[in-house]
Amino acid sequence: MTEKHPFFLCPGQWLGEGTIGFSASDEELKFYTRWSVSECGEIELGQKNVRCTQEVEMLNAADEKMFNRFHFTEIGNESFKVLLENDQIGNVFGEGIIEPDKIAWEYRGHPNIEGFEAYEFGDNDEYQFHAEYISPEGYRSIINGRIWKKST
Repeated sequence: MTEKHPFFLCPGQWLGEGTIGFSASDEELKFYTRWSVSECGEIELGQKNVRCTQEVEMLNAADEKMFNRFHFTEIGNESFKVLLENDQIGNVFGEGIIEPDKIAWEYRGHPNIEGFEAYEFGDNDEYQFHAEYISPEGYRSIINGRIWKKST
């Protein structure tokens, strides 16, 4: 499966860009992201552990960067577990799926946030992604963009 889905399953860096829209506003914000995927743990199917750090920087907000830490575990042919660590929302556990051209995960039942992210692998070795999150107050964030592996 790692040959088909190199994102988060193999060490390296991924760069990306996209927009974030909010249900409470017509404004869309441009952002840039960098994923750093660490060396993997055990390689045997179902035992692989992968740690990633995601840095998100909003355009025109130089001092405001957000950092997310991900720990992917129990990676199998069709599913995995994910832990998101974020200073603002704490630790959030989720579950993911692996399909031939898509990787996605969702978080449910957390008091501070619920949502999902879906990454679709394209012909040009990039992923197009779509994510939606909802806050406890009912505000929705809609995120669209693309990521690509950083060349060395």
